[in-house]
Amino acid sequence: MLDENAKKHHVAIHGYVLMSNHFHLLATPETVEGIPQMMQAVGRRYVRNFNLRQQRSGTLWEGRYKSTLIRPNATCWPAWSTWT
Repeated sequence: MLDENAKKHHVAIHGYVLMSNHFHLLATPETVEGIPQMMQAVGRRYVRNFNLRQQRSGTLWEGRYKSTLIRPNATCWPAWSTWT
């Protein structure tokens, strides 16, 4: 689901971490709209599938996703760049 929507919205996924109640992505969009559109598409599809499986309705997420710009530097980028 993530890979499909990343390709559709031209977002490179460099890495991800699944936590117990959320996830983290390291991603680079080709356009300003790339990540918001990808996250909206993934969220809608995941919630729809989850609700069908669990026989429930309504929202799953507490709020909108959050994003932070990470500039490549000697501290964090080398570790992430080995995943691409």
